[in-house]
Amino acid sequence: GRGRGGRRGRGRGMPFVREQNTVPMNDELKFPEMRVVVSNPDGKDDMLGVMTREEALKAAEQRGQDLIVVSPDANPPVCKIINYDKLRYENEKKE
Repeated sequence: GRGRGGRRGRGRGMPFVREQNTVPMNDELKFPEMRVVVSNPDGKDDMLGVMTREEALKAAEQRGQDLIVVSPDANPPVCKIINYDKLRYENEKKE
């Protein structure tokens, strides 16, 4: 079988893992290439274009932000560079 979705325990004592909220991000993304967008201050997305996994991770790292997948089924998959902690914070405020 093609190993998909097998959760390998990485025992890093993370108490607040809420399953439905876990988005594959950063080095968990296994796509060899991806279309990368980054949100700009106007709240719109700037297209960085298609880049390799290494380039995308580097672009996110340079911004001090996280790379998350938004459309895994697209070809190539679409990933976004965002401040994930801020996103999670805003989502929790809304509830």
